[in-house]
Amino acid sequence: MDTPVPAKGRQTALPCRTFSTALIEPRLRSRAYARWIAPLAEVQPDDDEPMDASIVVFELGSLRVAQSSASPARYRRDAALIARSPLSQCVLLRLLLSGSARGSFGKRGTVELRMGDIYLNDLAQPAELWEAGCAHLNLLLRHKAIDQAHSPLHGRVLRKDHLPCRMLTQHLLHLLGTLPGIEASHAGKAASATLAVVRGCLRAESRQRDRPQWAETLHVRIREHIEAQLGDHELSAAVLQRRFHVSRAQLYRMFADSGGVQHYIRDRRVEAVHRDLREQPERNISDLAFSHGFSSERQFQRAFRARYGRTASEVRERLQLF
Repeated sequence: MDTPVPAKGRQTALPCRTFSTALIEPRLRSRAYARWIAPLAEVQPDDDEPMDASIVVFELGSLRVAQSSASPARYRRDAALIARSPLSQCVLLRLLLSGSARGSFGKRGTVELRMGDIYLNDLAQPAELWEAGCAHLNLLLRHKAIDQAHSPLHGRVLRKDHLPCRMLTQHLLHLLGTLPGIEASHAGKAASATLAVVRGCLRAESRQRDRPQWAETLHVRIREHIEAQLGDHELSAAVLQRRFHVSRAQLYRMFADSGGVQHYIRDRRVEAVHRDLREQPERNISDLAFSHGFSSERQFQRAFRARYGRTASEVRERLQLF
């Protein structure tokens, strides 16, 4: 169904379409959802229960930006669908907002997808996707909008802990929040800016993938060491330089996608505390922070709020509600 976005004064809002199974009789929901996404994929629910799904699509110049969620299902795009689909000249870029998924993308094989990852689906090629109750932020764009140097795109994944993914995620989330207020006359400029960010992040991700094998192996060894030593208050860039015989510049380049090695260590410590807030709810928050390498309460609270937007106490309260 088409849903106009409220205009401000005489402004013309972006065209917007919405779909929700909540407005449909339960026995008809799965069929209605299948019809709505038919140009994109064939869908098979994971069980006999009616599908729960919602989609909001904005037309942003040459781009389509959509927020979607659906109950567990399997999606398939085969040669027959590609031949009749109007979307076969497009690429679908998807940010996984919640849930997990597994995709099969031709020669790239099976790819495991986690919350926070961004992945690309070339709609001119077959694919299968298994979604375990996911929410996505989707960007539909034409092949020609992306430099040929970034091919092949099908099944490419930007992992959530890499800087290009984090930068693109921030842009997409900001874009989603501002879409209802963008005038139609500004759609072209907003689309051009978004494409520039996409191209830049794909170029940065390509450089990351082209790193020599020896550097990748060393990077893995250093990450494993960091993971094992998170509770060591002496863990630092200088310690890692001495242990692995690398220069400060080499170490920075290895962790550039994470904002540098110190930023990476801090993030891993914060994530470890967040995990333990759920798994060890009886423990004192200050003790948890200290056990994972934070030397002061103030340092920890600042890092935790920067990562999760809330204090550790607030997060613990929310976790206990569930």
